[in-house]
Amino acid sequence: MSRPASVLLQTGLLSLLAVLVAVAICFGVVLGLPLPTPPATSIGEMAAVLRDPDSGPPRGFRVAMRKGVPDGPPSALVARGLAAALRVPEDTIRVVWQRGAPAASAGSSTGQALLMIAGQEVVIDARTDGFDLRSGAGTRLRADTRLPAFQAALRQADGRWLVVVPPDSALDAWRLRVFLAFLSSAALVAPLAWWLARKLTGPLRQLAGTANDMQLDGSPALPTSVGPREVREIAAAMAAMHARVAAQATERTRMLVAVAHDLRTPLTGLRIRVESAPPDARQRMVADIDRMSGMIRQVLDYARGVHAQGACERIDVGALVAASVEDAVARGGQVGWTPPAAPVWVDADPDALRRVFDNLVDNALRYGESASVSLQVRAHSALVCIRDTGPGIPVEDVPRLRQPFERGEPSRSRHTGGLGLGLAIAHDVVARHRGALRLRNAAEGGLEVEVELPVA
Repeated sequence: MSRPASVLLQTGLLSLLAVLVAVAICFGVVLGLPLPTPPATSIGEMAAVLRDPDSGPPRGFRVAMRKGVPDGPPSALVARGLAAALRVPEDTIRVVWQRGAPAASAGSSTGQALLMIAGQEVVIDARTDGFDLRSGAGTRLRADTRLPAFQAALRQADGRWLVVVPPDSALDAWRLRVFLAFLSSAALVAPLAWWLARKLTGPLRQLAGTANDMQLDGSPALPTSVGPREVREIAAAMAAMHARVAAQATERTRMLVAVAHDLRTPLTGLRIRVESAPPDARQRMVADIDRMSGMIRQVLDYARGVHAQGACERIDVGALVAASVEDAVARGGQVGWTPPAAPVWVDADPDALRRVFDNLVDNALRYGESASVSLQVRAHSALVCIRDTGPGIPVEDVPRLRQPFERGEPSRSRHTGGLGLGLAIAHDVVARHRGALRLRNAAEGGLEVEVELPVA
């Protein structure tokens, strides 16, 4: 059996895969689209900016005052055309190509274009039967001829130069292309990364969910053979730790049961001997012995509840609660019952749940003169609410009272008795049924106990 890959290896491979996919998408977008159109301008556009720079240059044009002319390959032909358009001497105009000497221009609607031949600027004029090539000092360019981007400088009276730089549309086009590449790669890689992350963290979520639902008897079992190597090692360590804790709890409970069981024998002997005691003393002694027997019975019930799990079956929880209420009423208790409109089915151990409801109803009657019980269904859960008319409990005592051997009786009733195991037993039984037991003080007074169970 091969060893599972580690989280580090899987994370590294997934990161490398995401980077490779993103780079491939970027290259595909950048290289797959048509090349951007080279930037172009005309003598007329440049002359308009130089003629009135204060009126605001067109979008993308930049105007600046400098002490020197711009750097770049010069163009005497464009400079002559620009000087003619501005009607200024040619020595006051300087023109340089913005992106190096061009091979050819895009031409214009009038049929004129610029071509570089052997380092010379040549003007091509189209005719109906061909074209003319012209070069030299007498050659002129039309103002509307589209030319490769060039920078122009006009000398001012103080010796400085007014420089105009046209927009570089090719650079903007490449920026847009790179942005589209990153946007496309993010849109395509994000779902893949999300799926891979879910796949990688799935075993961790499964482990966390199983550990949260795990009971003292070891069910459900932790997934020790699922996921990366580190997750399996964590699951195995958690399973071993749980086994040690369960063994210690079992041993302590077994000792507690043995002590409680062994106490029954001397109590039985005392019960026999007390029959020969005087009547007044015999009554008090019998009451004490019965109280001790009840405590021992609670200890045994708690031990059975922790380690014994009866068979689950589908039952009507409303009928179970109604039976507990009827028994309490038959014993003289004042208990109101609000049944649901229809049967509420749950998968549960009926004997264990019956002990829970009997205990909670008895507690409500013990600490209050009357009690009310209701059952309703809310969001796929059955909610059994048992409310008494007693003084309630301090809010800070709520977590403590769900622990074994913890009692809230001194602050709730003048009666004594019990070991503080009733709520602990009820809490453990409800938890084994994947439910919850909550305690809170009712707004109108008294304690309200809510048992939530998942419906079938």
